Amino acid sequence: PAAPANLAANSNTIILSNGSALITNILNWTASTSTDVARYEILRRVDNEPAHAVIGASAPTITFYSDNNNIKSGGLYSYFVRASDASGNVSPNSNEAVLFVP
Repeated sequence: PAAPANLAANSNTIILSNGSALITNILNWTASTSTDVARYEILRRVDNEPAHAVIGASAPTITFYSDNNNIKSGGLYSYFVRASDASGNVSPNSNEAVLFVP
């Protein structure tokens, strides 16, 4: 499949009633132009990790993802999204979205 495009990332912080913070990184992208996309895979690298790892997936009709898995203030997060089809073929990565969480 063709790669998704225009990946962008934003961070959102919610202060919970107990005073702790829930930080969510929200990703949005433009769908692949291929008609055979079965899902999108979301890849993330934090700070100085050696490589990006798949952290989740979304249906082919959904072009956003909310990452609230262990997001920490002061962290540098790098994301890619790629499309895959039912046969397991994977597109090239999208553009990289880098986000520093203050």
